[in-house]
Amino acid sequence: MGIRTLIDLRTPRERAKNAYAIEGMHNLHLPLYSHISPALFTPFFIRRHRLDGLYELFLRRSALQFRRIVEALIEPDALPALIHCTLGKDRTGLEIALILSALDVPNELIVEDYALTAKYAAAAIQAQAQHMRAHPIRAAFLPLLSAEPQHMSHALAFLAHRFGNASAYFTRVGVSKDKLDALEQRLTT
Repeated sequence: MGIRTLIDLRTPRERAKNAYAIEGMHNLHLPLYSHISPALFTPFFIRRHRLDGLYELFLRRSALQFRRIVEALIEPDALPALIHCTLGKDRTGLEIALILSALDVPNELIVEDYALTAKYAAAAIQAQAQHMRAHPIRAAFLPLLSAEPQHMSHALAFLAHRFGNASAYFTRVGVSKDKLDALEQRLTT
């Protein structure tokens, strides 16, 4: 497929279970959870905030990682790139939503794209759910396996309310307008 850059958003613990690097590619490990205290991921937090709260938390606490991903994508010969996490819906979904939003893709299309996860990752989501149900403590995290459109709609609304838009968010976290223009140029031409 000609992929030149592989950006892995998984935690070191997730990578330890299935670590790999692909020779001939630029392999980057940029875990989105790295700036979020594990103490926050409790069954109480999940019951109270669900995915909406998790996405808000990512936007507030993982800005450095989001910036580093954009910077990696505008490096010479970085594209095509593959960005992934474990299921490809939360960390990857939010990063892709931010990039699409910064490129002025309408929110409705971003939400539709995110919602496709439920269809195309159904087998992986089911396997994860089965694994969680087998462990009573992990079962509390089952609500995080959803990929309903309202979760991404909420994240985009939070982004607009808190930061104005994705371009303003990226600018606030240190991505210059020149870099955003370079990203747009590379992804749309």
